[in-house]
Amino acid sequence: MISFFHSQKLANKKLFFYKGRSLFVVVPIALLFALLVFAASQAKNITNIAHDAIFSPIQGQNEIIELTKSAGNQRVIDILNSASSSGYSQTDIATISELENVEKANLVTNLPIDIIKVSDLFAEKSFTIDNLAGLDATYAALYTNNSFEYKEGKPIPIILNANDFVEVYEDWGDKTEIEIKFSSTSNSTAQTQGPIKARAIEYDRDALIGKSFTVSFGGLQELQSYKQETTSSGFKYTKKSEKELTTEEKNRKTAISKYWDYAKISKPLTFTFIVAGISEGTDKTTAFVPQEFATILMKEYLSVPINARTKTSMPSTDYNVTYIGLVYDGVTLQEDATTSIFAGIRNSVTDQVKSQFNTINKQIASQNSRIASTNQQIDQANREATRPPGMPPGTRRVDISKIGSIGSLDSNDIKIKFPDASTSYSIPGLVFKKDRTTNALSGEYKSFDYTKPLPLVSNSILLKLKNTSSRETVVAKLNETGFNYTDYSKYKQYEVLEGYISTILLAASGSVVAITGLFVLINMAKFVSESKKEIGIFRAIGGTKADIRKLIMNQSLNYISAALVLGGITGVLINYTASNSMMTSAQKFITNTLGSNLILNGNLNAAQFQALDIEKIGLYAVGLIVISLIVTLIPAAQAARVSPVEAMRGAS
Repeated sequence: MISFFHSQKLANKKLFFYKGRSLFVVVPIALLFALLVFAASQAKNITNIAHDAIFSPIQGQNEIIELTKSAGNQRVIDILNSASSSGYSQTDIATISELENVEKANLVTNLPIDIIKVSDLFAEKSFTIDNLAGLDATYAALYTNNSFEYKEGKPIPIILNANDFVEVYEDWGDKTEIEIKFSSTSNSTAQTQGPIKARAIEYDRDALIGKSFTVSFGGLQELQSYKQETTSSGFKYTKKSEKELTTEEKNRKTAISKYWDYAKISKPLTFTFIVAGISEGTDKTTAFVPQEFATILMKEYLSVPINARTKTSMPSTDYNVTYIGLVYDGVTLQEDATTSIFAGIRNSVTDQVKSQFNTINKQIASQNSRIASTNQQIDQANREATRPPGMPPGTRRVDISKIGSIGSLDSNDIKIKFPDASTSYSIPGLVFKKDRTTNALSGEYKSFDYTKPLPLVSNSILLKLKNTSSRETVVAKLNETGFNYTDYSKYKQYEVLEGYISTILLAASGSVVAITGLFVLINMAKFVSESKKEIGIFRAIGGTKADIRKLIMNQSLNYISAALVLGGITGVLINYTASNSMMTSAQKFITNTLGSNLILNGNLNAAQFQALDIEKIGLYAVGLIVISLIVTLIPAAQAARVSPVEAMRGAS
């Protein structure tokens, strides 16, 4: 019997002596193992990326539910009717917080700031933020997976809304006057014919994330550079001259300077922000800043008119007529019917309507007095009427009819003049105290307690669930308590998809291992069959059956070891080279299958697909060696049973 060392030495010589035959076995196994190295590594990379960048954020997002009251056109009705907009309250928060599996709930309040302007996020293009709200960092996962913590002295994280990326500009051509005729064309078509146009700003989402920029809050509205009027045939736009604009600015400065330092009141607040996320694919137009900063911003914003105020007392007739601001009724600080730029117009119209009706009533009273006097004269004439000469006794004149109603009033006396909106000025941060019963304004309000949340109107509630598995139950409870919420989340499908990905990748790796083992079995059986003469000679010179099995096993071990080394090196190279392609394919899969609005936990990059699963590669290598040795036992046992005479005869 030969030793293991001598057996291994013979196997090594055979490996290098029969190079062609050896490569025929080693190269395919090496390629299969290279594929296994690549598949195992990418299985881990894809699984990790899918969980960390896709499914974990999805899980975080689905632990949050947003309830929203859509105001729709109710805003216009509220303006006309002087009604306060209804929203959610702390009572709603208390009700929701008591529901099982609800961890916490918060109101989302829009900050009542008129002008929020961004001028340096896009080159040479500016836009305004329509709605800004404070957001607790707990709920930021609904919109972003980047940091949303407010840190003093650092750029403030903000979640922008892509619906705000609109540039408004004027296009007069070579005209100073544009008229649009009434026709059957749609309003949108008519708007494109006017001088004021808007266009969406193209952007690269990945390039914007992490970018710093400046936002200004408040300040005075830019003077409207044109006049708009309704004619008998349509709309007419007239571009204002420089002289007209200069006059308007002078008049505004004079009017505002009565009560405020004009330089202070016209200077906006500015802060530096960093893009933490972008909300896309929704009809909502709300951007978010950390709740801590929202409180700081509102404190500074509401302090502007207080710090700029002169000592001159403002007459009550100017409250929300000449000078437009917010109102506080002891419960909520809001922009309701008396806080918009239309308030001055509406109030002035109301005053003029009252005045005109008073005039009309005086005219009616005068006419009624004249009618009564005339009727008295008619009665007197009828009483004094005598029988006309020549008529039979008892005959009287025909009665003169009394006047019972007014025929008409002079239409020229009944007119309502539409007030000039330019006589109203929106003052940033100005707050008037309002009586909830009479809606009367009693003066400027300056005493908010900033240690407590400001009493702002809220049309949204965000609630955090204890886990996603309870989402369906919580949604049912919300509807039972009257919150009328329809859940469009697909979190269950995502959970199933994550399971499918893991199963598919595991099955693919297992298939490669099985194919490799089968390939070893087939080739070793083939080599045993082709090596019968060598086996016979070896038996003839004294080799035992155990020596034959040992030789075949060592030969198989050499083949598989050489294949694993070659395949391992090749697999690492393939894994590194294919990382860019894998990243591109993964991004396409996410965009095409899961949707472009999915919030990823960071951007995909090639380095994420270059990692090696050393643990699994080592496990597969050991598994292949063991499987190869096991399957080699079959041809080794067959070779050991062959007699020297049969081997020599079969080989001749």
